Amino acid sequence: MKTALLLFFTIISFGTAAATTHNLVWVNDGKSANQKITVYAGDTVKWRWGSGNHNLRSTSGTENFDSSYSSTPGHIFSHTFRQLGATKYQCDPHANNMYGTVTVVSAPEPEPTRVDLSGTIETAISGQGAVIAPVCAIVLASGKFMFSCDPIGQFALDNLPRETDGTVVRQIYADGFFPSVTPLTESGADTITLERAFDCENYNLPSNPDEVPASAGKMHTISGRVLLQATDTPLCALVLVNGQYMFSCGDEKGAYSLKFPLDARGQYTLQVYADGFAPAVQTFNEFDSPSDVRMAKSSECQSSQASPEPIESKSIEIIYNMHKSLPDSYVEELYANFERLFVIIPAQATSDLSQLPVYAWQDSADKPFSSAIGDYGGASLSGNGEATWMVLEIPENEFINNSGHRYSVIAHEYFHVYQISLSSNFSLPSGDPDGFSIMWLAEGAAATFESLYMRQYYDTDYFLEAQTRVDTSVTTNPAKFEVYVRDDNYSSSVFMTLVLAKEMEKKGIPPELGFRKIFREFWESNPSDKNWRDRFAASFDVAVDEFYQALGTYKPDLNTVLPKRNINLQTMLAD
Repeated sequence: MKTALLLFFTIISFGTAAATTHNLVWVNDGKSANQKITVYAGDTVKWRWGSGNHNLRSTSGTENFDSSYSSTPGHIFSHTFRQLGATKYQCDPHANNMYGTVTVVSAPEPEPTRVDLSGTIETAISGQGAVIAPVCAIVLASGKFMFSCDPIGQFALDNLPRETDGTVVRQIYADGFFPSVTPLTESGADTITLERAFDCENYNLPSNPDEVPASAGKMHTISGRVLLQATDTPLCALVLVNGQYMFSCGDEKGAYSLKFPLDARGQYTLQVYADGFAPAVQTFNEFDSPSDVRMAKSSECQSSQASPEPIESKSIEIIYNMHKSLPDSYVEELYANFERLFVIIPAQATSDLSQLPVYAWQDSADKPFSSAIGDYGGASLSGNGEATWMVLEIPENEFINNSGHRYSVIAHEYFHVYQISLSSNFSLPSGDPDGFSIMWLAEGAAATFESLYMRQYYDTDYFLEAQTRVDTSVTTNPAKFEVYVRDDNYSSSVFMTLVLAKEMEKKGIPPELGFRKIFREFWESNPSDKNWRDRFAASFDVAVDEFYQALGTYKPDLNTVLPKRNINLQTMLAD
């Protein structure tokens, strides 16, 4: 019974405006002649007497009241008006000089409260135990939208107006996941777990467009229809292209038309999402004309729960060994960094590396994992010929001084895992004639990725904090850095890597595409110590010796080759 009464009270309170008291004077000096006031039902009017003997009595209308006579200055008569309409009143002895009208109208409906939504979008990574990874998605509600990509997985939409039914519909769409569409009635911060979609029926023609870097940034327009499977039944869907979006839900259901800039590769990615359907994602260039987009029902897909094997068979499984010497807050942040890296540079399992133990501790502890990895310390990707592991020995001073290196080192070492997943030769032990050991290419890529990662996720310029000590010989004898010589925090290797990106940019290759070649495509060519010069020329369209000559035209100063700050690693390296 208490619950029912509370609900009734809540409903009544929501629909009723706060009552107001209106104050008038009641005097025989002309100030009370022909008083006119409009009030809301439930408001109260108070009249305060001046000198003289007066009454105040209703003479016609919707309400009746009579104050009786009083000659006391300051005397107050009040009446609460509840009936809609007009009521006339007067002072009987002074009816020509003391009279008026109160008009009562309905109180306006109160403005519905607005809604604030925020939270985290994530997914479980199959094959990684209980690891949860954040997801970059588009989040829409009540005409507002944002991308949960910076920082990844986080979103916040404030001051959202309600629909006519009092709800706010939160819509979340991400490539490779089933949509999440939820009507909400209250503000809140939620964790939304998206379910991956696997092995969906595909009713669209395959697209494999050429890259056209010269068209980067050019505005382009496309139009088409969103249809059900192989039919002509139109669908209401979200259509997203290179940051621009619309819904195909207008008068001509299923139709869409969007104008947008081409990306750094001169391409665009057409993404179509609809509740109850698998996402349809295709990439084109400006010379392609997309046909109608045909959507497969969710029932035509296998969910991540139903079929985890495809992910388990591909992902390197991370086995965490966290020592108690590490602060809990650091361990949590370490997990968060791995989760981001799984998304940005997903390392796929190989015949040589399907599991990767990670041993992490603070250097105040005396090699707590020596029984498993011997005397290894510092930070490295190491092994014994039979197993590979990651070592993260974090100096105590880095916690005291709040050093960013305790986080950047995670990105650096995991990038080496990514290199192994792309290049079987890179995984071969040191000294193997078929292996790869060119220091400036291997470490320069990892350290450059490390600094771009710190820029994007920690808003700190690790380039300038830790990689400015460039050896002057880098421009006169760059071949020196092909072998593992002293290179302070790989500063010289980073310099060479950034110059390589600058040289590609001079040829019209945007920085994002240049770094994609450095971080991914070169390693996919599986270089070795025997063939790396040929693979280098094929990947970067310049011979090694020609590149070394170009280095001689640069001043050995990292500030002169720093990349722009708005580079997004996930966008750059996405499939």
